[in-house]
Amino acid sequence: MESNLACYTVKKVAAIEAAWMAKQKISIGQLMEQAGLAVGDAMMARWPSAKKILIFCGKGNNAGDGMVLAAWAHKRGLPVQVVTTVTHDQYHVG
Repeated sequence: MESNLACYTVKKVAAIEAAWMAKQKISIGQLMEQAGLAVGDAMMARWPSAKKILIFCGKGNNAGDGMVLAAWAHKRGLPVQVVTTVTHDQYHVG
């Protein structure tokens, strides 16, 4: 079975993100905010009866997206649990 999903290298994604941030004149933090909120909205569109959310975060920028998603869920009254693979001081942003 063939997949229609494209695969991107870390380098390619970084280039796409850099171009988007330059075009929109936004920071990496603002990009994370957009990504996290978009995922939250997409999740609720797909699973509108969700009762709780479990988020797994590694380190780096995608973890920031996950933390934004966690805050999004919390603000909406959804119980949320974040599982991380690193300690707080090991996170890297940017």
